[in-house]
Amino acid sequence: MLDLDPERALLGVALATARFPDDLDVAPEDFANPRHEALWSLLTWLDSQRMPTDPVTVMRHLARVTLPGVDGAWLADLVTGAPIRSLARHYGALVTEKATLRRLIAAGERIVQLAKAGENSQEVAEMARKEVDASSRAIASVSMINDEIDMTLTAFEEAAPIAIPTPWQELNYLIQGWRPGALYVIGARPGIGKSLMALQAAIGLAKCGYVAFHSLEMPRLEVHTRIIAQLASVPQSRMDDRHLSTDDWRRIAGARAAFADLHLAIDDRSSIRPLDIRSHARTLARRGPLVGIAVDYLQLMAGERGERRPRHEQVADWSRSLKILAKEMNVPVIAVSQLNRQVEGRQDKRPTMSDLRESGSLEQDADVVLLLHVDEENDPSTMHVLVAKNRQGSTGTLKLTRKGEIARLDAPSWAPSRAAGVA
Repeated sequence: MLDLDPERALLGVALATARFPDDLDVAPEDFANPRHEALWSLLTWLDSQRMPTDPVTVMRHLARVTLPGVDGAWLADLVTGAPIRSLARHYGALVTEKATLRRLIAAGERIVQLAKAGENSQEVAEMARKEVDASSRAIASVSMINDEIDMTLTAFEEAAPIAIPTPWQELNYLIQGWRPGALYVIGARPGIGKSLMALQAAIGLAKCGYVAFHSLEMPRLEVHTRIIAQLASVPQSRMDDRHLSTDDWRRIAGARAAFADLHLAIDDRSSIRPLDIRSHARTLARRGPLVGIAVDYLQLMAGERGERRPRHEQVADWSRSLKILAKEMNVPVIAVSQLNRQVEGRQDKRPTMSDLRESGSLEQDADVVLLLHVDEENDPSTMHVLVAKNRQGSTGTLKLTRKGEIARLDAPSWAPSRAAGVA
């Protein structure tokens, strides 16, 4: 049986002192007894109107609004049993604690029903997490800048940046690395190297923590082969053909130790939704600090069952979901995107943000947009990277050396003056 004394004590404090207890994060729905809930709701309203919360004022309002079970005798009984005002915070904490436990019990019952009725265990698991998360009611607190500014100023003195550097120094010069909470979109036509860039970025991030890499196009074995090629500098073709030399095996053996420190989780399911990506990320975060999520590529994601909306609307939803996920998990999310075919029909084949396929929302949701271009006829080994959008820094262009056989993009010798076209 639930102990309602903390609820009575808290109501008694407000009535006996004619003042609403300060700085209490207690809402009417936190009370188990409906009569207590109704009275606390009235007391909250009286306080918002700068009116006293004594029994006389309450009774005057009861002449206009009826609260079942609330009368003069009951109010007098609450006042008689009221503790001292300094204990209000203690009893308020007890009320919210019991409310949280009740919500958890209710959530548990709903989770049982979901599990019995659900067909997809992953969907049920994700819904269960949401139920549990919602059980703890979040109340917005008041934060004054004069109380917090010193913490921000102190952070400026710290040497370590928040962002994790990319593998390419010149790109770091423009975008300052991969920032937590930001959405990065890498756009290119097929065969240019967008998957290669996303994988190399994920490998770099995975040296600092756990990274979820969702490969919707390449199977797991192909992703493994690319990683080995990149870390061991062994051509993929020789691994595919099984024509590895003694030197190749020596290089692979030397790179094998690097895998122990590579916290990269590869999900190669061919048809996933934002719900699946979020669930995978939360599961991975339980192993250790999550530092990044990569999706290769966006247009291959699956819609909800029975989805009949136009494709561009679905892509817009996925884009927004990935941006929300980046903020929710406080990690950079790197999303690969196809570009429209129209770019190939133009005389100037350098892409623009309007070429992002199927959704202009990618341009809107992304914090940084990287557009890749290669002149296959004249200079196939050079990748031109256009930083077309950058909310936190400069835009501009840079060049990377494309080494497809070892699945790597290398930066040429670099100096700040090489950041051509910085805006």
